[in-house]
Amino acid sequence: MKREKERLLSEWKQLEDRQRLFDQKLEILKESYMQLDADRRKFEREKLQFEAQRERTSHSYASARNQSMAVSMFFKGVTSPLALKKRYKDLIKIFHPDNLCGDKETLQMINQEYEILLRELESFREA
Repeated sequence: MKREKERLLSEWKQLEDRQRLFDQKLEILKESYMQLDADRRKFEREKLQFEAQRERTSHSYASARNQSMAVSMFFKGVTSPLALKKRYKDLIKIFHPDNLCGDKETLQMINQEYEILLRELESFREA
């Protein structure tokens, strides 16, 4: 009978230890999920800010392009057709949609800017 009580007490203590360990693990998981949710919300806010900034940039880029002789975003400092062609090829390698960091809209902006600058440089060379 005494052994039976000792065994039950031992098992009860083990059960309490397991319950305490389980509660600790549960608390760690709760904190982790709360942190994960906070990180997710922060990421969503940053994503929305980035998209809004990108939208503003694309609109301002289009309006700046409409102004005559606007400063080139991708081809800044290019003064010759040869340098323009080299920079264009380098940019295409970087921003082509098949690449990991590629972007179709950026590539279209590069193409438009390239064509405009090429015409400007050719007309300057002819004059």
